[in-house]
Amino acid sequence: MVNLIDRAFMPSEYEKASSLLTRGLGIMYIIAMFPFLFQYKGIMGEQGVQPAQWLVQEAWAQEGLYALIRFPSLYWIWPSDTMLLALILICLVGAVGMILDFKTWISAFLAWLAFLSFTTIGGDFTIIIIDLFLAEVGFLGCLLALSRKQLGYVPRIISWLFLILLFRMWFSMGMIKFYFPGDSWKDFTFFGYFFQYQPMPNPISWELSHWPQWTHSLAIVFTFIIEMIFPFFIFLGRKWRMLAFIGFTGISIMIWLTGNYGYFNPLTILIGVFLIKDNEWPFKGWKTNSIPDETKSNKWLLPISGYLILQHFIYILILFDPTPNNPQNHLNYFSLFPNTKNNMALEPFRWSSYTRVVNPYGVFKDISRFKIELRFEGSTNGQDWKAYEFRYMPSSRTQSLKFFAPYYPRLDHLFYYEQYGMGIYAQNPINSLDAPQNPLNPYYTVENPWICKFIQGLEENNPYITNLLAHQPFEENPPQFIRIRAFILNFTTRDERIETHGDYWKGEYLFTPYDSSSPNPQNCQPIYSLKEIVSKIRLHYENRAENQ
Repeated sequence: MVNLIDRAFMPSEYEKASSLLTRGLGIMYIIAMFPFLFQYKGIMGEQGVQPAQWLVQEAWAQEGLYALIRFPSLYWIWPSDTMLLALILICLVGAVGMILDFKTWISAFLAWLAFLSFTTIGGDFTIIIIDLFLAEVGFLGCLLALSRKQLGYVPRIISWLFLILLFRMWFSMGMIKFYFPGDSWKDFTFFGYFFQYQPMPNPISWELSHWPQWTHSLAIVFTFIIEMIFPFFIFLGRKWRMLAFIGFTGISIMIWLTGNYGYFNPLTILIGVFLIKDNEWPFKGWKTNSIPDETKSNKWLLPISGYLILQHFIYILILFDPTPNNPQNHLNYFSLFPNTKNNMALEPFRWSSYTRVVNPYGVFKDISRFKIELRFEGSTNGQDWKAYEFRYMPSSRTQSLKFFAPYYPRLDHLFYYEQYGMGIYAQNPINSLDAPQNPLNPYYTVENPWICKFIQGLEENNPYITNLLAHQPFEENPPQFIRIRAFILNFTTRDERIETHGDYWKGEYLFTPYDSSSPNPQNCQPIYSLKEIVSKIRLHYENRAENQ
């Protein structure tokens, strides 16, 4: 044990990787937080669609002091829009300090603390996997910067944490797809429909969707190799680690080019630099063999690192659960599943999920075989309707299909999950149906869907909400009525795109899930279940086939 501890604090030969990661992490914070300067009031401000102020008030009323653990945030000090702005600015200042290598450990801690404080009370808009991933890497960045400050070098235990995270992230991505794979993975058809039905496709997605089937099958083979086999190369010799670095970087770039997933892919590339030791860089002047004369130890680092490594291995073991309660492993096991709720032994694991220092990963075991556009329209008389225009949401009306990653459009992307029906919270993935859809923010439920606040904002011409749009046609006087029409979206064929002079999308009207001008207007609550939505789509295609 003594030898292992001594080895853990030996220099790791990752000084160059550490410097690159620290500066790159600062850039990632800026990419994530800078857009909030123009969006935070409409998203989570006091007049936004998911007010953070309401969240903390409700959490305090329901849980008392435990709410401070569930939602760790400096926002509790002063729940207001001013505090939200302060958190954004603190994170940006810390990020700039990391880029400039100025008081790096203080800058890294400020950026991480502000980012955590902001995202934990951001509702559905900051619960996504890219925010969880950045929070986890950011915490390791704090340990990295503080170790370099106090020890004068990067100890091996820090490099181990980054390498284990890199292994777990990629291996989880593979396990969710290939451990008891679905039919579309077994028969090599997944990429035949994925490119057009993914959350936010781009023009390359349209092109790849029309490639022959054998290319889609080959992509699945490469995905299996890189996500299931290459992770084990992380712990082998130089040539194997270089192969892993090339594979991870290559697939990250391909995902980046074929879909808009925010800053997730640049961040995966960034932590991959820990696969290259100081004396292995191919650039002149980058190699260094400098090793400190004296190895030091730091008592506070060992228990924290041991705790994180333990959780890493537990999450790896959970991947092998033969009967998972949820098809997406990135949902937190200890916070989500009902049979773990009253187990106090698991409380430390829930704490780490609340602070986002260790998170599960794994997405796209499958996706829906359809895409719905929710087209919002307003009217002053209930007869003449004008459409609202989103900046990035796929639409057959605006033909929106753009490149915008690593920017992440919070509002537009979230509408992808509303395509399954008004009040998506009712479609709980947990079998028992007694756990919240959003385990880290359980107070946003079917009784309080964010889309209803969005509709209210349109009805009131709330400038903070309408400013999130590319165009709103009622700048002077608010509309009297709002309706939502649902359209089925599919990519055009090559011939159809030529005939339409460049259209990417073709849309067919399906139904109107919400219309406040109807004789008996519905309350903004769940109207259609997922099963009913799928039935309507199936009926739509059957009728179209008969007419043809």
